[in-house]
Amino acid sequence: MDDDEVILLMVQGLLQRHGLEVAAFRNPRDALAAVKARSDQFDVVVTDHDMPGMSGLDLAREVARIRPDLPILLSSGWVSDELRSEARAVGVREVFCKEDSYRDLGESVLRLLAAAEKSRISPGR
Repeated sequence: MDDDEVILLMVQGLLQRHGLEVAAFRNPRDALAAVKARSDQFDVVVTDHDMPGMSGLDLAREVARIRPDLPILLSSGWVSDELRSEARAVGVREVFCKEDSYRDLGESVLRLLAAAEKSRISPGR
């Protein structure tokens, strides 16, 4: 989820190169509607923080109400300790600087997906 089409297409391509199926959205309300309608079809949410109409934190908060177990990653051009703290409070698993996304996003998504899969199949759950 990113309101900037160029960034959105870049992230979509990056994740697809890692073998992932991607649903890309420019409007946070459209992304939220998709998660509401098909929550079982999403394994991770990657969202920008600064967007018009609804911030990435707002989107994360709403997604967490629908599916508390859904891993959420938040991207921002400016990451501060305050943003990290606010993000943790609404259920975001990782916060990363947008400039680092080109290098780190694919590995972060794959790591969270593996952890989610492990928790689904671990004995005693």
